[in-house]
Amino acid sequence: MVPTVVAAAVSEETGPQRRRLTDEQRYVLNEAAFSHPLAVVLNGWAPPSPDWNSKARYVPRLAAAAEALARSGLIDVYEEHTGIGEPALLLRDEAVEAVGNLANWWQEDDEDDAAVVSDDVTFYSIAITDEGRDALAACGGPFVPWAEAIRTAGAGP
Repeated sequence: MVPTVVAAAVSEETGPQRRRLTDEQRYVLNEAAFSHPLAVVLNGWAPPSPDWNSKARYVPRLAAAAEALARSGLIDVYEEHTGIGEPALLLRDEAVEAVGNLANWWQEDDEDDAAVVSDDVTFYSIAITDEGRDALAACGGPFVPWAEAIRTAGAGP
C-alpha cells in the first residue's frame, strides 16, 4: 500500500507540514470520526467472518496506524468502563500505549459459554481531532477496505 501525501495543519513554528497516511491510518481516522471502540474498528477492517479469532492477524497493522495517529494528535483515545462512570480522555503518551497494546484490540474467543463475564470491562475508543479531520479531508477522505472489492465485483469483465 502506497501512503497518500496530504497537507496537514499549519503550525506557526514549523509552517505547512505534510503527512503521509497509509490506508490503515485513513481507515482508523474515519472510524475515529464515529468514536468507535477498538474492537469495532477491527471488526470493520477484517473481512466478514463468523470466526472472531480469524481477525487477530489484522491487529498489529491497525495498532501501528492508531499509534502513529495518536502520537501525531490526529486522534484522541478514551478509556471506558462498562460498569461505571464516564469515558476518560487519556494523555498522549497513555493514548499511544493504549492503542499500541494488542490486547486492547482483540481477545481470543474461546467459545466457553460458562466463562464468567465481569461487570466492569475496560475498553478503549478513539475520536478524531480537528487536525485529524483536516488530514483525512486533505488525503481524499476515508479508506474503506472492502468498498473497492464490492464495487469491482459488480463491474463485470
